[in-house]
Amino acid sequence: MGRTTRLCLSALAGLVAGATATLAADAPPKFDVALTLSPAALKKLVGMGEQVTVAAMYSGEPTRAGEKKAIEGEINLGEENVTRKPAATTTYSFVGKGFKTTDLKWVKPGTARMLINVYSARMVADDNLLECELWNSTLDTIPKPLDIACRLIDE
Repeated sequence: MGRTTRLCLSALAGLVAGATATLAADAPPKFDVALTLSPAALKKLVGMGEQVTVAAMYSGEPTRAGEKKAIEGEINLGEENVTRKPAATTTYSFVGKGFKTTDLKWVKPGTARMLINVYSARMVADDNLLECELWNSTLDTIPKPLDIACRLIDE
């Protein structure tokens, strides 16, 4: 194999490796939230037939080209909500539904982030009944699973 062929193959391998990294970075996040309710919260929610919603909201810092598309300094990358009947500990699986991979071109690399918010689904009660931990960090730091604990607001 000649020097020119080796150089071309080396360059091609670099391009393929770069494309693979880009594709992986552009993939929607997939993760699980392990939600734990306090005994009082579980008792109240089950007793009244209320459900729990875990909401994932995605955003990122705009590139210079994306600044015109930004709202309040961020590019909205979508959201995904999962609502379930409560249990002492429940796993909510997220598959990236609602994540706008096409808008990542407007986001600075490494700044795509996620906010997880948990609240009572308001199917029975008009107001949120839960006080839960928030999780807000970059997508590359999502723990597996992401643990969140909740209790009643008045607990």
